[in-house]
Amino acid sequence: MKVEYDEFGGFEMDIEDGRDILWIKQLIENSSESRDGLNDKFEVDLESMCQMEDGSPATGISIEQCLLKEKDGSKYCWGNPVKLRFNPFGF
Repeated sequence: MKVEYDEFGGFEMDIEDGRDILWIKQLIENSSESRDGLNDKFEVDLESMCQMEDGSPATGISIEQCLLKEKDGSKYCWGNPVKLRFNPFGF
C-alpha cells in the first residue's frame, strides 16, 4: 500500500496487495453506519473491470455508491478498491 499525503491534511492511498484490498473492503463495509458526515470526504476507485450502471468506470465514487445492500440489510462492497482518497474538506 502506497500513501501520498497532501498539504491540506488529505491523502491518496494506492491499494496493490490482496491483503490490503480485503482490509479496505472490510473498513468500507463495517464503517458504513458509523461514518455520518464522512461520506463526502472519501472517494473510492474500484478495479478497472467495475462499471457503474451507466457504463462509466467506477472511479471517484463515494463510499455509498460502492456498497450494495442485501435483503437482510447487510452491505457489501461490489468491487475491489484500488484507490482510496480522503479530503478533510470534502470533494
